[in-house]
This record gives sequence, structure tokens and C-alpha cells, in this order.
Amino acid sequence: MNSWEHWRQAEKEPPKPLLIEDTDGQPISVKQFIQAVHDYAVPLRKLLCRCCDIYAPQVEAHARFYFAGTMGPIESTPGDPRTGLQVQVNEDTHEDGHQLAFHLETVEILYRKQLASK
Repeated sequence: MNSWEHWRQAEKEPPKPLLIEDTDGQPISVKQFIQAVHDYAVPLRKLLCRCCDIYAPQVEAHARFYFAGTMGPIESTPGDPRTGLQVQVNEDTHEDGHQLAFHLETVEILYRKQLASK
């Protein structure tokens, strides 16, 4: 959402980035990361639909978003010791999950090709 070009046109600020803090001295687990991203994203569902050009109410009602990966780390601001990750999601606007199934099939094909080339 932060890289969505609409922010400049709407003259609005994007939502504040999610901050997951390491409060117990242990690394943040994958489970903690996924749960925090989920809790952050659910209230922003309508905005996420707009970012993915999903406007029709009937399509928005059954649109699903799936974790696709992360990119990073990136510095929050120069000199800031915190690092950030960009979270990528895929949207599926088909009630039957067709787009997600196609994506997962493509990932599997690429994975098998990579294994075969070793």
C-alpha cells in the first residue's frame, strides 16, 4: 500500500507502517510475523481492495488476499537502526479460488524445474 501511486493523487498519507518489536530478546518467529501482518491488514481490507483495483462490491465481498513473499531488508530512514520488509500479497477475486490455485501451480512448476536443474 505504501508504494501505491494513488497517495500522491489523493493527497493523503498511507497508513502507518506495521512495527513488530523484539521485546523479549528473542528473534521474531514466523508465526509472530504472520499474525502481526494479518492483524494489521484485516482492518485495511477496503483500502487493500482499492490498491488492487477492486471496486465492485460483489467482487470485493469475496476477494481474498494471500501472502506471496517479502522483500528487504530496507532501512526505515537513513541512520535508523530499524529495518523493514515489504510484504507482497496476491489477490484472488474468483469465488472458486482459481487465481490462487494458478499461482500455486506456477510456483510448484518453477520449484520442480529448479530442482531438476541441480
